[in-house]
Amino acid sequence: MEGGERHSMPLRSRITANSAEVYIACCLAGLGMIQIPAYDVKRQLDAGLLIEVMPDHRAESMPMTLLYPHRQHLS
Repeated sequence: MEGGERHSMPLRSRITANSAEVYIACCLAGLGMIQIPAYDVKRQLDAGLLIEVMPDHRAESMPMTLLYPHRQHLS
């Protein structure tokens, strides 16, 4: 998102994964850039292992849904 307007560019990818840890490991290994929430890589950013690129361009927010059992079997 830039100035409230969505921009996209199709890119070829080398890796497909379903966990943040795998994406981070690939990025640390020099396999390319990743788009991931900052809290997942805060430690690596603080240590200088990773750097943020394009800080003025943010992805759209994603919806979040939380589910919990209603009064039964609560811990």
